[in-house]
Amino acid sequence: MQATRILPDLQASLLCEDVRQEASGNFILVGIIGFVNVPQLPIVAFKLCVFNRWAAGLEPLPKPYD
Repeated sequence: MQATRILPDLQASLLCEDVRQEASGNFILVGIIGFVNVPQLPIVAFKLCVFNRWAAGLEPLPKPYD
């Protein structure tokens, strides 16, 4: 079966204080922020990161537990 191209799929988007990548390729997210409450806009933040996880966009998708 030949793979067909489909649109990429955004699986998750997280706001955190820092993202680090280990030598093994795994990502470490530091200080995940679940709620942002600010008294006024604009705000000044030392460092904010957005971590996005996308699906590859190829079909058929592999089954994770085979």
